[in-house]
Amino acid sequence: MLNQNDKLERFAAQINRTAEKSIQKIEKQTEKLSSTALSTFREEAQQELNAQKTYADTRLERESNHALAQKAAELKKKAADHREALVSRVYAEAEAQLCDFVRTPAYRALLQDCIAALARAFPQGGVRVFVRAEDEAVAKEICGAIDGVSEVCVSNEIKLGLAFAENTDGTVHVEDTFESRLAADRARFLATCKLSILP
Repeated sequence: MLNQNDKLERFAAQINRTAEKSIQKIEKQTEKLSSTALSTFREEAQQELNAQKTYADTRLERESNHALAQKAAELKKKAADHREALVSRVYAEAEAQLCDFVRTPAYRALLQDCIAALARAFPQGGVRVFVRAEDEAVAKEICGAIDGVSEVCVSNEIKLGLAFAENTDGTVHVEDTFESRLAADRARFLATCKLSILP
């Protein structure tokens, strides 16, 4: 018969082997769970990182686009203001030249052609011609030789020169003043001479 100590030693050895197997089994399960958890954690962390990166990229792109749009608008306004200043200066110089031109004999000939053309625009006659106060005497002299002109009037609307005409009841108005010519030319210039450096 085996003695009691041997039995106890065998029993202890059996328990140790069973415990070892259980420990190994638990370690394998723990390792498997850790590996799965770690893999899941890595995937979740990567997804979170990608989401943050996408958000940051989108935000940065939006902020960049906004800043670029603001800068483009500023440049466009600055270019438009500069162009308007240049155009204003050119047309101010043109007005100054017209002020000098109205003191020449060539202006009288141009005024005569203008009044004749205005009178032809009203074949029924009865035309009232409007001129600057400075041109009233000359216009009366010119109109005396043109059929269809019934009256020469002074208009404070005409500052630079030439004339406009109306029928006697004022329902039809035809204008050929330096002001109207400059305004039409300026509008045409601004419509056709655009700056192409910006969209």
